[in-house]
Amino acid sequence: MSRTGKNGTISVRALDGPKASIVPATFSSVSPPGYTILDVDANALLFVGGLTGKIKKSDAVRVTTFTGCMGETFLDSKPIGLWNFRDIEGDCKGCAVSPQVADGEGTVQFDGDSYAVVSRPIRWNPNISTVMFKFRTFSSNALLMYLATEDLKDFMSVELSGGHIKVSYDLGSGTASVISNQNHNDGKWKSFTLSRIQKHANISIVDIDTNEEETIATTSTGSHFGLNLKGHEKIYFGGLPTLRNLSMKARPEVNLKKYTGCLKEIEISRTPYNILSSPDFVGLTKGCTLENIYTVSFPKQGFVEMPPVSFDVGTEINLSFSTKNESGIILFGSSGTVVPPRRKRRNTGRKTAPLKRKRRQTGQAYYAVFLNRGRLEVHISTGIQDPHRITIRPEAVKFHDGRAHSVRIERSKGMFIVQVDEDKVQSQRLPTDQPISVRKLFVGGTSSQFHTAPLRNIPPFEGCIWNLVINATPMDFAQHVTFENADIGRCPSLEPEARPSEEEDKPIHSTVLIQPQPDEEKETAETPPARGSPPPPTSISSPLDSLAAEMKSASITPAFDPMTDSCAADTEPSILEGGKQFGLSRNSHIAVAFDDTKVKNRYVILIMNFDEIT
Repeated sequence: MSRTGKNGTISVRALDGPKASIVPATFSSVSPPGYTILDVDANALLFVGGLTGKIKKSDAVRVTTFTGCMGETFLDSKPIGLWNFRDIEGDCKGCAVSPQVADGEGTVQFDGDSYAVVSRPIRWNPNISTVMFKFRTFSSNALLMYLATEDLKDFMSVELSGGHIKVSYDLGSGTASVISNQNHNDGKWKSFTLSRIQKHANISIVDIDTNEEETIATTSTGSHFGLNLKGHEKIYFGGLPTLRNLSMKARPEVNLKKYTGCLKEIEISRTPYNILSSPDFVGLTKGCTLENIYTVSFPKQGFVEMPPVSFDVGTEINLSFSTKNESGIILFGSSGTVVPPRRKRRNTGRKTAPLKRKRRQTGQAYYAVFLNRGRLEVHISTGIQDPHRITIRPEAVKFHDGRAHSVRIERSKGMFIVQVDEDKVQSQRLPTDQPISVRKLFVGGTSSQFHTAPLRNIPPFEGCIWNLVINATPMDFAQHVTFENADIGRCPSLEPEARPSEEEDKPIHSTVLIQPQPDEEKETAETPPARGSPPPPTSISSPLDSLAAEMKSASITPAFDPMTDSCAADTEPSILEGGKQFGLSRNSHIAVAFDDTKVKNRYVILIMNFDEIT
């Protein structure tokens, strides 16, 4: 089920049985005109399997119960943990089997905020490296794979840089780096193979559909020829773990931007990896879906060119955007045809009657939506007169505040209307109903070869654009004509972070990552220092092994001090040797690490005693 503006679609597919191979029918409907936004905030409740009697429901909801099994639940492409519920009613139990869509073994999708961590292969030869995987992406700049020693002297990385594949490594005496000549972020499956023998490496990237191959090679400098990754040191896919806006310590030349796209058939040193079986990953989903993508972001000046759609009478355009820049091109559709100006009359010396002032001609038919110094403007021009425009000035909030804003444009007979954020409608008359035949349709900017004379002073858009719908048809950014510097399918939040309350803003203990204790020496976990305001640098000085994957403020006793007074207890809690206390801040937890080379089949956590304070 999906909704874009007023348009909703639903389809039901059988996952097993005789109808499993039948393509499901899709049913659509449109809500009444006027409103396109579904207001859902952090206080909204999500019900699965039914409704409670206390909730006021719409009359359109006629059934409030469900009997059966559910699984693989997603909302806006984010998985929903059905057992991570706030409240529950009735006899809800787990299902032995949840039907799933069949997909290739080991195929995973990264959402731009995800990563996976795996152990180094047991069979590791420092002098020889082989890395193989298949990838599919629209990302222009991202980290695909990274490994490094604790002292960062030896490392290897595979990145996307401007859509090109970049491979770098250092064996301890000098960095080797090479970048492909071709772009490989066209949304098609590519096969990547790296083969290194001592200081020299050969890289091959093959387009699986066309079987076209690009090969590149590089050689490191210096006298060292081994990549000395230790047995406990990790290999990262899709990005590096972060704490707030800080990343683990890494080589400075490596791009730390997380990957948006798919990986499969990963193999390192002849050891296959199914990273969904890894005990340490965040944000991965099984399978690969790079179709029906309705979101695009522009971290810097870029554009997406889409198949053209003309702007005729009856056309309706809906879109949403967020940005922190006061100016930028959001949408631009042009005929691409320049209308030659009229010839100037020759001066023969004879007196003539003064000429009437003629309207300035723009030279091309176009329509445009853009921000100009904080105002939202919509221009429509037939190419023979000055453009007709509607300018909307922000009132309660700015249009470049980093929050979501919606725009609706509709052309009717003799006029067009513009509505922003479902506020009042503004209209402008048009002198003709002549259609604007569009040959070029750009989102976020224009290509360098295409001159936008009417918008010469408006820069490209930087921010997020999503749910572009023209004539009830969502524009799939995966079906673009071309693009530059656009992150298709990813939209980082630009909204300002909510400031915590004074009580939450006090310094609190951080979660610690409890390391396994080898038999030969019993080491105690160190407690990191209390968390304060994040410092300006973009990296943390210690390796990730000393950093919890997600520090969420659980204190470790007996390090008990007055800061724990915020715990809701009638009396001061007693100190329990070796105990852990939770609830000092939201989502407090601890992370327990173990040696996955020793634990093969079963890992038991036994909670001997706990005391709950409510």
